[in-house]
Amino acid sequence: MNLSYDPSKPFAASREATESWWLGMPLGAVPERAILTLALDIPTADFLALLGDAHLLPSTTEYQVITGSYAGTPVVVVYHGSGPLSISVAIEELARLGVKTIVRAGNSGGLSTAVAVGDTVVVTAAVRAERMLLDYVPLEFPAVSAHSLVTSLAQSATLHASGTVHEGFVVSVATFYPGSGMPTAIGVINHEQVDRLRLWQHLGALCIDAETSTVLVLASLFRMHGGAILGIGNHLETGAGAHLTRTDSLARTALHAITRIEPPQTARTPSPKR
Repeated sequence: MNLSYDPSKPFAASREATESWWLGMPLGAVPERAILTLALDIPTADFLALLGDAHLLPSTTEYQVITGSYAGTPVVVVYHGSGPLSISVAIEELARLGVKTIVRAGNSGGLSTAVAVGDTVVVTAAVRAERMLLDYVPLEFPAVSAHSLVTSLAQSATLHASGTVHEGFVVSVATFYPGSGMPTAIGVINHEQVDRLRLWQHLGALCIDAETSTVLVLASLFRMHGGAILGIGNHLETGAGAHLTRTDSLARTALHAITRIEPPQTARTPSPKR
């Protein structure tokens, strides 16, 4: 076997790039604004009812894509699977398609006693406990929402969201049961994980999810505006709730906010090397 070895050369995709690999969206003419969510969080019927000229694209993957417009502004809504791996694939392809603003709208578990089931959280930042993005950047890379989106989401939430509206940070974890400090099928395996969540609770984290840190980090890396608005569907301290209610109000809040701001017109360039 006589293969050349270049440690810096990336591997190639196995098919022609006529459309995005997983999302199945044709290249070109893609809206600059995108909302990401899960079917368990916000049913497709909510966005189909709110968007003008809405189309649910055919799909053979775990992803579903809705195109349409809100208040005359084109928007794409992407449904992904649970967790950072699934949403990272969607964001990677949206960035390649030219999307400039992304918002995660979905469920979270309440962590702070200041929030209750039915409340809404406008995310300002996220704790990167998911650890998956080490393939992209070191753990020290911050996960921070775009200021323009925090402002727009907060204003829109006062008009459309349910419950009390909060602003604050979320803890994004890698797994559902142990990551959330709950017993696994054989009980609590790692008590240090519970201790860490108690620490974040003590330090003011409002809620917990699995995807927001990925949205914020990749948006920053890909020179996009990124943000998140989360409903409190259940509370980890009290055990109240199960899934989101009033999902239509969360969908409307995200649509109203993302269509009120202008996407970045030019890519932000990294600081020059010294």
